Amino acid sequence: MTPRISRNSSWIGFIDLLGTKDSAKVRRTDFPSKIKRFNSIVREQAGALNAATKVRFFSDCAYIECEDGLQLIEFARRIRWILFAEEIFFKSAIAQGTLDDVPSQESKGGRGKPIIDISGSSFGEAAVYVYYAQEDFKGIGFTVDSEYDARSIGKELVNSCFLGNREGRTQWKSFHDIRFSEAEIGGLISSHDDRLQTHKTAFAFLDHILSAALRANNSSRGLSRYYLSCVMTVIQSSNFERVSISDNKFDKIPVVFSHMLEGRKKRQSYMSIMGADALFFALANRIFSAKSLEDKQATRDDFEHIADHIVYVLSELKLLAGPIPQYPSFVLTPENREHIIRRAVNLRIRD
Repeated sequence: MTPRISRNSSWIGFIDLLGTKDSAKVRRTDFPSKIKRFNSIVREQAGALNAATKVRFFSDCAYIECEDGLQLIEFARRIRWILFAEEIFFKSAIAQGTLDDVPSQESKGGRGKPIIDISGSSFGEAAVYVYYAQEDFKGIGFTVDSEYDARSIGKELVNSCFLGNREGRTQWKSFHDIRFSEAEIGGLISSHDDRLQTHKTAFAFLDHILSAALRANNSSRGLSRYYLSCVMTVIQSSNFERVSISDNKFDKIPVVFSHMLEGRKKRQSYMSIMGADALFFALANRIFSAKSLEDKQATRDDFEHIADHIVYVLSELKLLAGPIPQYPSFVLTPENREHIIRRAVNLRIRD
């Protein structure tokens, strides 16, 4: 239950590095170097904000408070892009409120006696809330409190989800994440693009996410699912409204579409991650829900070709061999679920 947090103009966040302690057991130099880099980037990006801000570091985690919600969102977007591109991953929770931090210090001794130096800080209710919200979040990036002020930051957020575990059973949980900008996720790919060159930064970013998930797969299958939330947020942030077919090639497609679907090896890599089926159904859902595939911007033949290809891929990945799991409606609407099932049956009959 959400505590009674005083809703004012200030925003706070708690950020915790993911997996640094585990990596330190393998490569001892990684742990301190990652913390040093994390501290440096947080300090640098917080210092660039145009609003009153405070940061409190604790080894591999930090609290931040900012008086302006949009400024804090911009800070969050910057550190996500910089650190994730360096494969330094974290999870964080953001909510309205204040840290209400109270520093405390005590020093005694000396003149032949041992010096006892004690210092620290206590924090208020909102700070405790974002700490526990971050603990409950089994993904990477940010979860933004559902009671956010839609007028101030609503356009900066998208629905996303992570694969949680409750009483030994996995289930998808919805949350609000910070939208990726078009500059971050690469815009749209034209059929004549040399996509690996014109969109290489966006492809590289997704490669980092996938590589980290596959490494986590080798050590802990449960931890690899954390990375799915970021890919889901990329899917939800992307523009599928102009997808079409040109010269038997996909045209005007988001980078994440190409990254996940245009290559058998890459598809199999995704599917080795527990819960990755939701990503492919989310892609299908965005395609089937795109208005452009129903209006004059695309012909009916285009839609049939695209839809058949998507369902073929789902079938090839054996995602239609049994009942389709239940997902949040923004991942797969009931209408699109039935559409996929009907089209899969039709494709089997044709074959």
